[in-house]
Amino acid sequence: MSSGSVTCPKCGFTFNLTYSRTFACGTCPSAALGDCGYIKCPKCQHEFPSSRGQQMQKWKF
Repeated sequence: MSSGSVTCPKCGFTFNLTYSRTFACGTCPSAALGDCGYIKCPKCQHEFPSSRGQQMQKWKF
């Protein structure tokens, strides 16, 4: 996924994906492993699937 702008579906806050990965996901163990398939809003902490994460869920057996 690119590091473009993302809008939180819960609070409507628009933020940069790189900013979110750095600050909102900084303490998550999955963050060290790369893209977990979710995005976490740095304002309200709501976690939601990224479009890539939704595609990956379809591929699971």
